[in-house]
Amino acid sequence: MSGKPKYIQIEDSILNQIKGGNLRPGDQIPTEAELCDTFMVSRMTVNKAIQSLASKGYINRVAGKGSFVTNVHIQKPIVQIPVPGWWITGYTGEANCPKPLPRP
Repeated sequence: MSGKPKYIQIEDSILNQIKGGNLRPGDQIPTEAELCDTFMVSRMTVNKAIQSLASKGYINRVAGKGSFVTNVHIQKPIVQIPVPGWWITGYTGEANCPKPLPRP
């Protein structure tokens, strides 16, 4: 048995099906109830996995309809912005100060 939390195991399983071509853009992923039965976990655990996949852009959740594989996967861009004396790196703007910039 894996040491990973169950919701990550569920997320990995769905992601592997998407990347492997078993689930294609527009396909509906199994329902929460089906995933609960398959992985023998609570609905809250399944919901956490599905929310994570949706936040990463792999699936789109439609209320009352289900969750569907998207054809665009959101990738957080990594940018470097020169700021006097430092570089700011990352999507969320966390300060990363590995090297000072050369003075003009």
